[in-house]
Amino acid sequence: LSATIPIGKLDIDTRQLLKLNQYENVRLGIGLQTNPKFSKVFQIGGFAGYGFRDQEWKYGGFTKFNLNNTKDWYLQIGYENNIYEAGVQDFFSKLPAVSSKVIRDWRAINFDNITFSYIETGFRIARNWAFTANTKQVEQRSLFDYNFNSDGNETNRYKGTVSSAEINYIANSQRISFNGRSGLVRFTFPLFSFRVTKAFSTSNSDNLDFTRFDFYAGQTFQHRRLGKTKFLVYGGWLDGAAPVFYHYYGRGNEESSYYVDGYFQTMGINEFIADRYASIFWSQHFGAFAWNTEFSKPELFIAQAAGWGELTRPADHFSIPLKDYSKGFFESGIGIDNLIRFNYLDVAYMGIGASAFYRYGAYAFDKTQDNLTYRVQLTFSF
Repeated sequence: LSATIPIGKLDIDTRQLLKLNQYENVRLGIGLQTNPKFSKVFQIGGFAGYGFRDQEWKYGGFTKFNLNNTKDWYLQIGYENNIYEAGVQDFFSKLPAVSSKVIRDWRAINFDNITFSYIETGFRIARNWAFTANTKQVEQRSLFDYNFNSDGNETNRYKGTVSSAEINYIANSQRISFNGRSGLVRFTFPLFSFRVTKAFSTSNSDNLDFTRFDFYAGQTFQHRRLGKTKFLVYGGWLDGAAPVFYHYYGRGNEESSYYVDGYFQTMGINEFIADRYASIFWSQHFGAFAWNTEFSKPELFIAQAAGWGELTRPADHFSIPLKDYSKGFFESGIGIDNLIRFNYLDVAYMGIGASAFYRYGAYAFDKTQDNLTYRVQLTFSF
């Protein structure tokens, strides 16, 4: 709900207004869709955006049928010609939360252009459980220096049918209905997501054929005296031959100057690649330890992260660095949140802090200073 601005019978999708990354530099666009004032039964919408560095248009459209508002059951068909970052996972992208991930995404450089038509359905199984499934007919092209070994031939173009099914759990979710709309406005941990993706060929010219499993879980524990403990766990497993787009880069964020939750602060964005991996992120937030004023509330935290990733089919890939982290990647950090904070529209506090992280283990650099990374902390608290 928070991502749209209603104007009469139309909504403006604010997510399409501005996008930033290293490939497009700046993309300006517009997204429009009908709202319940137009029809409560179906919705039509579309978007278009222009990237100033690549000088290319991205666009798409959809029609959505609301089959059961009580269960949020819908059926949607659509088409897109867009770019997507290679080697990443996307969980709970529609949650109404402010995320610093957009800062990390600005540093992304490896993209594929993907043209696809799709059909998707989804519904709430129970109050906190949701299910979605979709099928896409995909044609894509790598936009970076990369080629895939497809039956002995090097190519940067891929075709096939890609289907997925996903189940999500969001604890203590709060939903509202307003002007015929229903949506999630608040949530708390734990969070859980499991997705199965299957790519297969439907014609002789198709070359996508693999199975992929993706997993995410997050939980927090509140302690009476020690503050809050937070765990995030990510994992993925790719079975079969697939281009690097469907692999897993190592959840790195080193190129950014800002802390991003659920990422390794000392690992490069595209430093490691794997077809099976697992990562865990732990942090302990001790709360205010000095003063607590309207404009400053320093809060100490410590963090530990560990990851493992293996690339089992390096011969399938050409022209890119192929380095996995099968010996284990480790980093530790310490920081202070809310050194400075501001009241944001009497709704939340925006805080600014600082942190430092250190990389060690099998993939540590020779020089100590090269293993140190400093971060600006941006937080929102309600």
